[in-house]
Amino acid sequence: MNFRILIDQLDKIIDEAKAVPLTGRCMIDKDQVIEILNEMRLHLPDEIKEANRIINKRDEIIGNARADAEKILADADRRREFLLDEHQITNDARRMADEICDKADDYDRQMREASRQYADSILSDLQKAVGETMSVINSAYNTTMVAFQESLDKALTPVDKDLSEMRDVLEANRKSISAEE
Repeated sequence: MNFRILIDQLDKIIDEAKAVPLTGRCMIDKDQVIEILNEMRLHLPDEIKEANRIINKRDEIIGNARADAEKILADADRRREFLLDEHQITNDARRMADEICDKADDYDRQMREASRQYADSILSDLQKAVGETMSVINSAYNTTMVAFQESLDKALTPVDKDLSEMRDVLEANRKSISAEE
């Protein structure tokens, strides 16, 4: 599942969460949020695999560019040796070979730069996406923990009240028994 879809699901859960009166907070389904966070954790390695695939593709492009450049240089050298017989032809061949070598070097530089820029762009996008995902995960976790603490406090308030009342009754009974003795 795509990270953006998971992030949208978290946004929807938060947007649809019921408000806790007078607190500025909301209640969310903890299990649902944890399920989405676990799904995000499972897919994080897929994003890293994609980055590695891109790096390998970049290396393949550079390797192909080098092979092409070497082939062009080898072709230029063969042509140059073939044309050495005549003085004018030899000069023309040298000039052409130099041009081919210059073109091959330019092509190699361009391919390296284009590959590097492409990989940098993909890695930058991936880094941004991972950062955004981690920010959403941390935010959702913090929101979940606050909601959980508030729910726990709310659930324990009646218990605390009952305990206090029981202590008061127990104390009254002790005083009553002490007074009768």
